[in-house]
Amino acid sequence: GLLRLNSGGLTSLDSPGQRGRANVTAVFEDRDRNLWVGTAKGIERLRDGVFTTYSAAHGVPPEGAGPVYVDPAQRTWFGPPSGGLYWLRDGVVTRAASRGLDADVIYSITGGEGEVWAGRQRGGVTRIDTRGARFTNEHFTEADGLTQNSVYAVYRARDGALWAGTLSGGATRIYNRRLTTYRTANGLASNTVTAIVETADGSMWLGTPNGVSALTRGGWRRYGAGDGLPANDVNTLFE
Repeated sequence: GLLRLNSGGLTSLDSPGQRGRANVTAVFEDRDRNLWVGTAKGIERLRDGVFTTYSAAHGVPPEGAGPVYVDPAQRTWFGPPSGGLYWLRDGVVTRAASRGLDADVIYSITGGEGEVWAGRQRGGVTRIDTRGARFTNEHFTEADGLTQNSVYAVYRARDGALWAGTLSGGATRIYNRRLTTYRTANGLASNTVTAIVETADGSMWLGTPNGVSALTRGGWRRYGAGDGLPANDVNTLFE
């Protein structure tokens, strides 16, 4: 289900008498402070205390939604466990057409003004240019210098760079089509990257099974169980 923790304590957002929601796979807050929730049954939007559910009846694949991202144009992007990339706007679901994208599982979604990035199970990362009436796509794989095609986490930094964290190849930074890779040999705590976030000072933080790594102006720093973390395995980061 879905729980809210604040100064008043822990509160369930399920309706009274309702059994817990299906597994919650993603939570995202858009620019209008709406909360979008991806579950095994579909997508839910919380606005002004009221939930709106989008399910198979609206065109959402019956197995539900995995990662969720809302772009500046208020399109809600999501990737179901069966594969493919979809977006929802004004109650209409559209499948994103792209070479090989429909047959690949989307692990993570990020973006910014005019673009959306998808981290893929087998196909590296795909950039979707959302400007104009027709979207265009650009793919980055190992053939282009990406460290690995299995990309588990993607994050678009404020400078426009895309960070791609892979299952076992470290992380690659893509900026103006230039690719720079970081691995344990460069100071990363692990070559498995499960989460990425940028802090206000511009530092990039990467969650790994060996703790958290931070790339600052002074270089890499590592934090693990010996530094006060409950455990080394970090799957989610939030700033």
